[in-house]
Amino acid sequence: MVMNKRYTRILTALFVGTMLVLPLAGCGKSKQIESGSAWEVTETTKLSNLTIADGAVIKAPEGYSVTMTVDGIETGQVLEKWDGKDYKFAPGTYKGDIVLTLAKANMVSRVSTGGGMPGAAGGAPDGAAATGGMPGGAEGARGSRAGAPEGGMPGGAGGAPGETAAGVGMPGAAGSAVSRSGGAYPFRQALYLDTNGIDWDKSVLAAVKGEKPTGFDIHDIEIKSNGSLYKDPTSCGGTAFTGIYAAGGEYNIKNIKIDFFGDGLNDFIGYGAGIVAGGKGTKLVLDNVTINNKGVVRAGVIVKDGSKVIVKNSNIQALDGVLPPDDPWGQSGEMRSTLWISGMKGTTRATSILGADTEATYINSSITSEGWGVLSTDGTNNIHLNAINCKVNNTGDEGYGNYNDPSAHVAYYGCEFNIATFASAIGSGDVYYGDSTSEVVAGLNDKFGLGLTDEELKAIPVKSTIINSKKYGVMWHRSGNPLTIDGGTTFNTPKTTFIVSGVPAVLNMDGSKGARINAGNGVIMQVMSDDQPAGEMDQGASSFDEPTTAPEPIAGFDNTSTADAATANFSNIALKGDFYNSVGWAKLTDKLNMVLNLNKSSITGVISASESHHRSPKITKANQSDFHSITDTVQPAVNNGVIVNLTNGSTWTVTGTSYVTSLIIGDDSSVIAPEGYKVTMTVNGVKKEIKAGKYSGKVTLTVAKS
Repeated sequence: MVMNKRYTRILTALFVGTMLVLPLAGCGKSKQIESGSAWEVTETTKLSNLTIADGAVIKAPEGYSVTMTVDGIETGQVLEKWDGKDYKFAPGTYKGDIVLTLAKANMVSRVSTGGGMPGAAGGAPDGAAATGGMPGGAEGARGSRAGAPEGGMPGGAGGAPGETAAGVGMPGAAGSAVSRSGGAYPFRQALYLDTNGIDWDKSVLAAVKGEKPTGFDIHDIEIKSNGSLYKDPTSCGGTAFTGIYAAGGEYNIKNIKIDFFGDGLNDFIGYGAGIVAGGKGTKLVLDNVTINNKGVVRAGVIVKDGSKVIVKNSNIQALDGVLPPDDPWGQSGEMRSTLWISGMKGTTRATSILGADTEATYINSSITSEGWGVLSTDGTNNIHLNAINCKVNNTGDEGYGNYNDPSAHVAYYGCEFNIATFASAIGSGDVYYGDSTSEVVAGLNDKFGLGLTDEELKAIPVKSTIINSKKYGVMWHRSGNPLTIDGGTTFNTPKTTFIVSGVPAVLNMDGSKGARINAGNGVIMQVMSDDQPAGEMDQGASSFDEPTTAPEPIAGFDNTSTADAATANFSNIALKGDFYNSVGWAKLTDKLNMVLNLNKSSITGVISASESHHRSPKITKANQSDFHSITDTVQPAVNNGVIVNLTNGSTWTVTGTSYVTSLIIGDDSSVIAPEGYKVTMTVNGVKKEIKAGKYSGKVTLTVAKS
């Protein structure tokens, strides 16, 4: 078997070398396409000068695509219209080493917009089962491809086009009908990989510079795409070219550079991304990979539909593109921006995980987005995202570190966040922040099959996770799934650290190894009504409007109950800051209690039910940054109970008037005032001695100078 593999690789190198010197049609020639005329490219063609008049068309035979490279850089294709999916070749004169590569079509079904940012609607994948293979990709054996394609380059001289399904149009060219049943998109990619190796017929090798790729170890190559950003309705941007598309097989990809400028179209499938992995049985190990992309939804890495990707020692950056003035949230035709109701902006997520049973692990890498999101999960089911000793960055004024969609299991070990809005937005699943200890990393290596050698494991230093934010720490919405924090994890937030938007969130934090919270505005946790208005995709036509009246008690609601409450569990930690529950003031029909459990811990601050208001009582697209930002005034609870439980020597130092609905003081725990002050307590209007016991009802604690 070893001999056969080696022999196959030798043949591969020989065939590829032969392929590269085969004559190409039209070598060194010039061509001019007049307005109103169409040129059907039937074989890979090389030119030195190409002029495309306005209104001229370049197309490929049905079931094929045509891609232009100039001096090894993909270029030339733009959207026909902003809210469409068809591309055309932009008019103009192109000079240099021009290759028009004919490749077999790669039609990929999209995944429905199942999340990806606060406020997105859930949904099952469209066009393919979440647990199935790569939508639109090849499954099963396709025959050996140890060497170059028979008869030369795909579609080139001597190579007849293979059979294609009826109705599949030419991806990326004007004047050809494309069937998009089930949301299929026509991909073009520099390298198409599957279980048999590189599919030469679907690859655009003219866009690959450096060491020519062969076999399952791909290294020392560079892929560039030079398109355009949106300018006006007559120049809508492009090119939606993908670097590497893997639909099967296990590949080691090392020392790769991808540099893309210009818009993509759909990051739910990776249309225009740097690297895409899709389908069960697909595994990529990316080592020392550099991706620099700029453009609308020009993602760096997309991992989907049961595939597995390991990224180490790499740098991934995705910068925003330009949206039209009449589509400022990129929701026309495609979702090309985070939703306005999230309070954030941005047109590009650096990475995303999609589908069911998908895994991605980032090690010793830097992942950056300008806005929107860095590490996103979307339309997921039982996926795992791990990051070890990584830097997670937003370079713009708004954006998140990661977003959690259904059944997403996300964990950070020794990572440094430098983010704009939220480190994590939890819509579902669970999130963990901790240290990259040797024991933990070795366990991850075994559990997820990361393939780290003993030397690599020893080289990974022990670090704590640090969250540096321009605004908040973590936000929950849609569901109250758990966040766990331990080790030396530190939150540094100028605003509120934890925002709970009307859901029974669970926070577990252990400070025994130094974990701590630094809330710049003095608020550690804010439980509030979700201020998301109706109409997620309506371009901002709806608005959030604060009620003009106070909430009234909801019949049957027990504001002393801990069931289905937003719950924070702290152990072995000293906290300094306030906790507020203002549920009901933004939506009169809301009801939710807040529970604070302290074990071997102390807190200095106010813990209270509250009335809260936004900076403006009406939030629209014009002042979307006002979402989540509220000011509290302590008030007795209505449908927003506050339960405080002090155990195992815990202490609450009350710094201001606090209204709670249940207070449990353990035998060795206490409620005190700061030095020079005294605290008094009334229960249902009756003054009570503060001592061990349980107090329920209208519990009020006040502080005065002693």
